[in-house]
Amino acid sequence: MVSSTASELNGIEKGAILLMTLGASASAEIFKLLTEEEIEALASAMVQIHHVDPSLAEAVLTEFQQSNTQPAGVSGGWNC
Repeated sequence: MVSSTASELNGIEKGAILLMTLGASASAEIFKLLTEEEIEALASAMVQIHHVDPSLAEAVLTEFQQSNTQPAGVSGGWNC
């Protein structure tokens, strides 16, 4: 069961939701950039997430967008 708010999620859960939201083609391109361990962790999280509330998906996407528009080191990133 996935948490009800983005702030309660860890980096792997957020990444899984992000990949699920982006769809198969975009996710496949992202997976090409990851290590085997990262892929395994994300895939495991994706299997455990059966449903993502649209408001939670939006919150994760917004947080991702904001973390990637701020200078490095300021946002804290999505530490796992």
